[in-house]
Amino acid sequence: MLNDYVTSEIGFKNITDGKNSVLTISNDAKLRFLYFGSLLIALGRLIYLWKRPSSIKFGPDLSSWVHYGFTELTYSDLHAMNDQIDTKGHRTLYGKYYTDDWEAFAEEARWQQSGKSEKLSGLEKRKNRQYVNFRAAKECHENLIRSILIDRYFEYAASRKFTLLVAITLSSFGFVLFFIPALDLFLTILAGTLFATSQP
Repeated sequence: MLNDYVTSEIGFKNITDGKNSVLTISNDAKLRFLYFGSLLIALGRLIYLWKRPSSIKFGPDLSSWVHYGFTELTYSDLHAMNDQIDTKGHRTLYGKYYTDDWEAFAEEARWQQSGKSEKLSGLEKRKNRQYVNFRAAKECHENLIRSILIDRYFEYAASRKFTLLVAITLSSFGFVLFFIPALDLFLTILAGTLFATSQP
């Protein structure tokens, strides 16, 4: 679309009432602004898609990430997140849950014991595991899982700051280059409207 053919038409002579560029920008310069602007925006977008944080990759917003966590993440994934909160600390108040809550979820998610399991020793419990019920454990401890996922979303979203800064900077320069011809066109049309010559 951005080629030499449109250079003669990019001035919008009819709607500007033949007025010259208010910012004295030539049509060739406008075309270059649009070309390099689109190039920088595309480059910034590619860098973002390539190096964006994992939480944003799997869930572009918080609700999508939480839904993804409930439907796709395994017990091992949640266990790793809990370990991160234990060792590195929580980022939000959602990460300030009780250790007892996690231990109760962990016990129910890994296995369930029928009968009077509280009377069995640890070794006997491990020998008498009957079945895993991860889904039921998630439903029973929904608030805990949601808290872990929300806390980790904000932690992961804050990672890779340098790469995201590069992507934002490139895109910002691209939008500035797009804005200059747009501003010039707006001012030129405004000038042509306010000071239009009367037709016989």
